[in-house]
Amino acid sequence: MPETEIRPHIVALLCDANFKYRRDTNTWSHIDGRPFTKEEQATALHATRAEFEEFAAQHTRYMEYRQATQV
Repeated sequence: MPETEIRPHIVALLCDANFKYRRDTNTWSHIDGRPFTKEEQATALHATRAEFEEFAAQHTRYMEYRQATQV
């Protein structure tokens, strides 16, 4: 079975996502509160399993870094 290609722009979008659903726009939002555009929402919803796994791995590493650097 061929490896699934991970698209960096989709992983970056997932890394910037607040996955709480916004009723006012019917989308998720960016971490800074801006709602996803309809195109961004569609892109995020079409992420592959491999892209979600890469996002999860990056998020785990980031949280470990944050924990290690807190004084």
